[in-house]
This record gives sequence, C-alpha cells and structure tokens, in this order.
Amino acid sequence: FFFFFSAEASPAECCQHAKILEDTQFVDGYKQLGFQETAYGEFLSRLRENPRLIASSLVAGEKLNQENTQSVIYTVFTSLYGNCIMQEDESYLLQVLRYLIEFELKESDNPRRLLRRGTCAFSILFKLFSEGLFSAKLFLTATLHEPIMQLLVEDEDHLETDPNKLIERFSPSQQEKLFGEKGSDRFRQKVQEMVESNEAKLVALVNKFIGYLKQNTYCFPHSLRWIVSQMYKTLSCVDRLEVGEVRAMCTDLLLACFICPAVVNPEQYGIISDAPINEVARFNLMQVCFCYYY
Repeated sequence: FFFFFSAEASPAECCQHAKILEDTQFVDGYKQLGFQETAYGEFLSRLRENPRLIASSLVAGEKLNQENTQSVIYTVFTSLYGNCIMQEDESYLLQVLRYLIEFELKESDNPRRLLRRGTCAFSILFKLFSEGLFSAKLFLTATLHEPIMQLLVEDEDHLETDPNKLIERFSPSQQEKLFGEKGSDRFRQKVQEMVESNEAKLVALVNKFIGYLKQNTYCFPHSLRWIVSQMYKTLSCVDRLEVGEVRAMCTDLLLACFICPAVVNPEQYGIISDAPINEVARFNLMQVCFCYYY
C-alpha cells in the first residue's frame, strides 16, 4: 500500500492513513510472485526510466477513464517515483512533466482552460510534486509567513467587495445602524463607501504579499522554475497561442497549483504552526487569492 499525505488533507485523515499504514502487514514480493518477481522488478525499473512512456500512458488513460486518473497518478508518484525523495526520482518526474506539457497541454484546443480546471494529469502531478518538494516548502514559508501573520493579527471584518453579499452579512437592525434606511440614497452611499474601504484594504494586503514574493524570488525552487520555462518554450511555439496567453498560463500554474493553496491553508503547509485561523481570516485569505487572479 502507498499513501500520499496531501497538504489539503485534514489532521483526522492523516491520522487515519497513518493508522492504516501502521496496521498493514507487508509481504515479501517473492512470496506472492515467485520466480516472476524478477520480471516484475525489471518491468517497473524500465517503466520508471521511461518518462516519455509514462506521460503518454497517463494522457491515453485520461482519455479512456477520467475517473481513475487521479488514483493512477498518485500511484505513479508515490510508488514508481517514491514521492521524489531521491534526486534521481525527481529528475525522472521532471521529464514526465515536460512530456505532459507536450502531449497534453500543447495538443489541447484550450490549454489555459484545461490547466485552470486543475484536473488534468499535468496539473495533478505538478501539484503533488510541488507539495512534497522541500525547497518549495522553504520558499513558501519565507514568502508567506510574515504577511499571513500580519493578516491574522489585523483581521477584524470580512473584506467583502460584493455590495449584495456585504449587506447579507448584517442583520436588518445592524444594516439600519450602519447604513441607514434600506433603499435610501444614504443607504446605497454608505454601502458603497464600505465596499471601497474593503477594496482599498485588499489592495494594500495584496501589494504586501506581492512585495514578499518579490523579496524571496532568489530562493524560488529551481525545479519549479525549470518546469515553468519548459511550459513557456513548448507552448510559445504553438501558432494558435499568443505569447501573452502563454505567460498567463505560466502565472496560472504558479498561482493555482502552488502559491494560492498555501495562502488559503497555511497551517497545512507548515507556514504557520500554532496560530489559529478563524472564519474571518480564512475568508480574507481567499479574497487575497481572488485578487491575485483578477
């Protein structure tokens, strides 16, 4: 059995997986496979050393059975490449990702939409790889710890920017106290003023996060930089794609699969340890990610 502890897994799920792993009785391969053990081992070794075949098989399998794609990718990542703990496994997996860019994204009619869904083989494997990469954890901690802690200290209200949703957060009596009589010009003006105030606070927050990102680009993981460069080089050669769209895809990849998940769930990525995140702070972190995108 192989288990992958995703950064999105809850503590209860991690404990459950750990208990199952602890209770698992492992059996030596030769006791089940007999004389065929060597043949199986040689097959897996050759498969591991052929990233092109792995990538093409994942793409073909995805077209045949989308439902089982994620479990197959987990198996490839955890068993065939051992969670990329060894440098050699990491090198092989980087090549798998490079071929997935060529076989999956390059051949797609709308590669940006495919990437933003986050359900294609390339997106899933990239996310698994980046979550387990030690240099990625160092970068995320160095970049996000300080601005997230500041947000947790300063958070007071939901930084809602949609006027209708903003109103819904208050009871009728609170609405009248804050904005005046509902439907009046004063009511609409006060609501708009609060929206603009929240927008200004969000802009300041996002600029703070961006500032820390810029400060720590020197420790951005080399492996992830290489993947992004391969995506840019490969997709820039596609006639139907504008250079600006390719750059936007590289940004989408880093935000959707790497940075934003860590912003929304910093405790699960080890960015903060014992600082509690209440519902207001979580909402505001999500708003920061939304602003990153738009």
